Amino acid sequence: MGRVLRKRFPPFLHRDRFGAAKSQEAQISVLSVYQDASPKMGLTRPTQLVADTGETSLEVQATIAEVAGIIRDKFDWGVYTGIGTLTGDGSALDFAFPANYARMALDAQLWPSNSPKRPLKHIERVNDWLGMTVQNFSGVYGCWITYGGRIHIRVAGPSDPLGNLDTVKFVFANNLQFADNGGNPTVAITADSDVFRLTPETSVGERLLKLGLIYKWKQDRGRPYAQDMSDFEDACSKLINGDRGSKIIVVGQQRYPTGFSDVALPWGIQGT
Repeated sequence: MGRVLRKRFPPFLHRDRFGAAKSQEAQISVLSVYQDASPKMGLTRPTQLVADTGETSLEVQATIAEVAGIIRDKFDWGVYTGIGTLTGDGSALDFAFPANYARMALDAQLWPSNSPKRPLKHIERVNDWLGMTVQNFSGVYGCWITYGGRIHIRVAGPSDPLGNLDTVKFVFANNLQFADNGGNPTVAITADSDVFRLTPETSVGERLLKLGLIYKWKQDRGRPYAQDMSDFEDACSKLINGDRGSKIIVVGQQRYPTGFSDVALPWGIQGT
C-alpha cells in the first residue's frame, strides 16, 4: 500500500473568523529587531546583543527595555493584563502589589467581595486621603488609593480594615514584556533569542518595538526624530484599535457608579 502523505502547514498559518486560512509572520527575536533597526540608528549591523558587553550594546538593551515600557503603558494590552486579589485578615489596612505588577489598569476599579454590586471609590490625591483619615469620615462603600508602594483600602471608616478572608479583586498590567525561546515570560531580555510578547505568534509587536527603538535612539542623541516618532505612534494606534484592552482616551467627564454621594462630608449642611 502506498504511503499517505499529509500536507504540513507552517506554524504561522492561522485561520480567520470565517475559517479561511491566513498567513501570519512568526515572531522575531530582539536581536533581529536590533539588526533591522541598526541602519536607521546609524549603527553597524550587529551579530549579537546580550553577550556583547560593549557600551553600545548595553545602551541598546536599555533603550529596548525603555521602549517596551512605553508601549506597555500606552494601553491596557490584553497580553499584559492580570487579575490581582487582596485577601483581608481583619486588621491589615494596606497591601503589597501582586508579583510582576507594573501599574493599575487605566480604568482600574477595585471590587470587594463583601459589597460586590459596586466598586470601591478611588481617591486620587494623597492629601484627600489624609484629610479623610484625620477628619475621620468615610465613604459608604469604602475607598482605595496607592502610595508608598502599597495599596491602601478602607472598607468604610478610616480605620476599618478588610474583613478576615474578605477579598478585593482588580485588573493590573504586569511587567512581563519579553519571553524566552521556551515561551516563558520574563521581565528583562536574557538572551538574543528572546521575543517581545505584545503580539504572540506574529511579528507585528516586534515591528512596533523596532520603530520605537529607532525614534528613541535618535531622540536620546539629539538627532531629528519627529518622523520616526510619528511612524511609531501611527503603528501603535493601529495595534490599539485591534486589541481588547480598555481605552486610554475618555471623552467628557468620567462617570462613576457611586457618584459623589458615597462620600460622607465631615461638616454640616446649613440653610440660608
